[in-house]
Amino acid sequence: MGISRRGFVATAGGAMGAAVVGTRTGPVRLMAGEPVAGPAWALPADVLAALPGRLASLDVPATSVALGGPGMPITTHAAGRRAPDSRGDGIVTPDGVFAAASLSKPVIATIAWTLHRTGAFDVNRPIVDYLADDVPTGPWAGEITAFDALRHASGLPNWRYEPGPLEPGFRPGSAWRYSGEGYVLVQRALEATTGKALERLARDVVFRPFGMASTSFLARPDLEARAVPPYVPAGERFADYAALLAWKERAVVALATENGQDPADLTQERLRELDGEISTRAARMAGREFPDAATVPNFVSPNGAGSLRTTASDYLLLLRHWLADEELRRPAFASPVERDDGIEWGAGWGLDRADGTAFWHWGETLGVRTLACADADAGDALVVLTNGNAGMSLAGEVFRAATRSGSAIFDSLG
Repeated sequence: MGISRRGFVATAGGAMGAAVVGTRTGPVRLMAGEPVAGPAWALPADVLAALPGRLASLDVPATSVALGGPGMPITTHAAGRRAPDSRGDGIVTPDGVFAAASLSKPVIATIAWTLHRTGAFDVNRPIVDYLADDVPTGPWAGEITAFDALRHASGLPNWRYEPGPLEPGFRPGSAWRYSGEGYVLVQRALEATTGKALERLARDVVFRPFGMASTSFLARPDLEARAVPPYVPAGERFADYAALLAWKERAVVALATENGQDPADLTQERLRELDGEISTRAARMAGREFPDAATVPNFVSPNGAGSLRTTASDYLLLLRHWLADEELRRPAFASPVERDDGIEWGAGWGLDRADGTAFWHWGETLGVRTLACADADAGDALVVLTNGNAGMSLAGEVFRAATRSGSAIFDSLG
């Protein structure tokens, strides 16, 4: 799916006026006496110069990129506009907050493994032990653990689109099947065992400790001015559902605030109970009618499998944490689930075993394509956020230009 660096620049053509490219090098966060390492990965100047034209050719409004492993400066780049027709202040800067889609999942994995290490959560315990309702059924349901769900070996489908039974299609741990439902089960188990809602838990365990001040699982008014919304072209088949989710996120914040609650303390269970009221509020706030959407996890937000929003530099801090903590990586990457395309899946990240030390995740939903990857051997990391349906092509090109290598992950993504 990629093109050469020469092809990248040629494809960009004469569209350099399409947007402004911003570049920043952030402060180095080091322990006293720790040496500053040089970057293993970097984007060449000609590739950076070509970004605006490449965005235009792909019909992707904007991108934000961050690079830098532990002990290195964080380098960020941004190009494009919040939307194709935006002007003036619509220019995207490196602190733009993008929807991250499935880059949500490694945050859930980080919480689970961090609490597992302290004894506050057991990734090997049957997940049904934590659940009071909407419990998986079938002969293997009692065998699903968080460890299985985190490595997409629960046997569960990606999503239900109508309420109904949730049943694994194979014995947990025996095969791979990508499942957002599995990650929501882990979210619910974490909420049940800690007594904290996802957003509160993420702030306590990940966002604040790692310095991820512009990252959240829910809509935050303080981030709105920097938000880079998903770009959904007119006539897109599922555009109404994307709009519904966006307005429901705003409605959650409004409803909680009106009732003197912090939306960060609303659990998945409570959100499901309120879903009808949230949907009604969303329609009223938007001033329009939306299609009916069943109260199933993929239509409830905050959602541990997909509702994260973040900046490229914020998410890079998560990757740097995983690079720096070998004791975190070791159990998470033990017993990966093998696929038939050169990819294995650890409990939180995809693994490229041809490389041996690389881990990664991507995000994909309507109007969103994102990529995060790191290599423990190189000691470096890369995040690419985009707000367009063709953004994964750009992410692959940026990856190859920065790392000067290919990877089986892009064959997997098509």
